[in-house]
Amino acid sequence: MNNINPWGDVVLPSRPEYRLSAMLLTFFLALLNTGVYIWQVNYASPLADQVYNMLLAGGSVYQFSLTGDWWRYATSTLLHSDPLHLGINVIALLVFGINCEALTGKVRMLFIYLFTGIAASFTSALWQAAQNDMFPLSGISVIVGVGASGAIMGLAGATVMYLIRARKDPSVSVADSLRYKNLLITMIVLIVLSVLSAVPDDEEPVTDNVAHFSGLICGAVLGWLYSAVSGVRNRKMDRRSWLISAAATGLLILLLFTCSSSREQQLLFERERILEDIAVQTDALPSGQKNN
Repeated sequence: MNNINPWGDVVLPSRPEYRLSAMLLTFFLALLNTGVYIWQVNYASPLADQVYNMLLAGGSVYQFSLTGDWWRYATSTLLHSDPLHLGINVIALLVFGINCEALTGKVRMLFIYLFTGIAASFTSALWQAAQNDMFPLSGISVIVGVGASGAIMGLAGATVMYLIRARKDPSVSVADSLRYKNLLITMIVLIVLSVLSAVPDDEEPVTDNVAHFSGLICGAVLGWLYSAVSGVRNRKMDRRSWLISAAATGLLILLLFTCSSSREQQLLFERERILEDIAVQTDALPSGQKNN
C-alpha cells in the first residue's frame, strides 16, 4: 500500500524525506527577515534612540497603530531589535517553518505566517492600550513591538494541529503514526520552551507574550480548519481552503479598520508628543544625516 506523506508524493521511507523544494518558502522568509535587519541597522537607524529608530522603520506602537497607522501591524513583523532577537527568531522559523511547510503546503503556510503575524501585532497593540487605560503611567509609555515571533508561533500552532489530525488519519500506517507522534511531542516541547524563555524578568521586561500567545492561538485555529476541510494529505490549496483564507482575511480587515482609527484624545495627544520627540532628535542630526 502506498502511503503518501506531506513531504512529497512518494512511498513513505523509514523517516520523512525533507526535500529542498519543500523548504524554499521557509528559507526565503528567513533570508527576508535577515535582509530587512541589515537594512534596518545600516540605513534606517539615524537617531540616537533605538526605540525611535524602530518606530521610524515601521515598528508598531499602539499610539500610532490604533490612530491610523494600521500598516505597522505588517511592517513590524519584519523588524528586530538586535542580532540576538533576529537569531532566535530565524532559528525558530527554520524549525517550525520547515515542518509547517511540509505539512500544509506553501500557500497555506504563507497565509498562516502573514495572518498570524498581523493578528498578533494587532492584539498586542490593543492589549497595551487597555493596560495603559487600566494602569495609567505618569509619563508616556513608548513600547515598540517588532519581530516575527507572533507569526512563528502561528506556524507552530498550525503544525501541532496538523500533526494531531495526521495521527488520527485512518489511512496512516502504524509506523507513520508513531513518527507523527514523536514529531508532535517535539513541537510541543519546543513551544513550551519558547513560552518559558519569553517570560519577562528584570533584565527583559518588555517581552511581548501577548503577541506570542495570540499568534499561537490563531495559527492553531487555522491549522485545525485547514486540516478539517482539506485533510492532512492535501498540500495544494483547494476551494474550501481558499474560502477559509478569504473569510479570515475579511474578518481581520474588518477588525483592523474598526479598531485602528481611534480619535481618542489621549491617544492622539500621546501620538503628537512622540512625534515631537522624534522631530527634536531629527533636528539635532547633522545636515547630511537628515537627508538620508
